[in-house]
Amino acid sequence: MDNTEIRAALDRHWTASDANDFEAEHAIWSMMTGGGIAGGLYHALKSMS
Repeated sequence: MDNTEIRAALDRHWTASDANDFEAEHAIWSMMTGGGIAGGLYHALKSMS
């Protein structure tokens, strides 16, 4: 998962969160943090701050 894909997933997660769609939010977060993506997610979030 590259930075563009991570950013798109974060955007989907935040949209689901804003809509109080906890099921979609959880599914997106699980996909992002599974399979070793967590390190990439951490660095992507850190670079956005």
